[in-house]
Amino acid sequence: RLGCVGPILRSRHRALNGRLGEDDLLDVAQEVVARVLAKLPTYQGAARLEVWVYSFCESELLRALARRRRQAQRNAELDQVSEDLAIEVELG
Repeated sequence: RLGCVGPILRSRHRALNGRLGEDDLLDVAQEVVARVLAKLPTYQGAARLEVWVYSFCESELLRALARRRRQAQRNAELDQVSEDLAIEVELG
C-alpha cells in the first residue's frame, strides 16, 4: 500500500513546479517511507492509509524543495563572492 508514495510525490512535484531531479525524488520517497514506518503505530485507521501517507509526502516534498532553494541561494552568493574576488585580483 506504500506504492502510492511515488505517484503522490510526482503529482505534487509537478503541481508545485518543483525543480528536483529523479534521484532527489527517490531520496524524498525514502524519507517518506521511513517516516511512515516510524509513525505507523500511531495510525488509527480513521482515513485510508493513502490519505494519511499523503501528508507525509507533502511535508517531505516541501522540505526538500526548501532545501533546494536554500542551496541555490548559497551557490549564487558564493558565485558573487568569487566574482568580486576575481575583480579585486585583476584591479589589484
